[in-house]
Amino acid sequence: MQEVTPFECRASSALVIVWESVVLLFVVACGVVAVRQPSFVLPLLLCVGIGIFIFIWLKRFQLEVSRGTIRYSSLWNRGQSLAIADVGRAEVEAGLLKYGDRFRPPIRLVLHPKDAAGRKPIVINTKVFRKEDIRRLFAILEEQGLLPA
Repeated sequence: MQEVTPFECRASSALVIVWESVVLLFVVACGVVAVRQPSFVLPLLLCVGIGIFIFIWLKRFQLEVSRGTIRYSSLWNRGQSLAIADVGRAEVEAGLLKYGDRFRPPIRLVLHPKDAAGRKPIVINTKVFRKEDIRRLFAILEEQGLLPA
């Protein structure tokens, strides 16, 4: 196994800007209406709350490769890690292959552990990270022979 250069990546800044811009448009529109119609304060607060939630949700995505370990965390999982040496195979999945995929990211990297007893695969949402970071992770997995070239 070759030594892997450590790196860490978070959600793409462009993704955060796009989502927050959309929410900002709704906040401004609701704010303008709320100034003229005070009963519209509740929808304004709802839009602000949605904007805060989206910001926190996107900022919680983190992918870290260091000391031979891949660690992934998001808002819903506090952090799963797996040593690269313990990865049996890696697969890129897209869409709905099984019934349970409805609750998974649309495009995902699935890291299956060698010893599947008691260990669940790590499912990484590839859409939220920069393409360069995902390419770097794929290169590491290809070097280790875990992902087809």
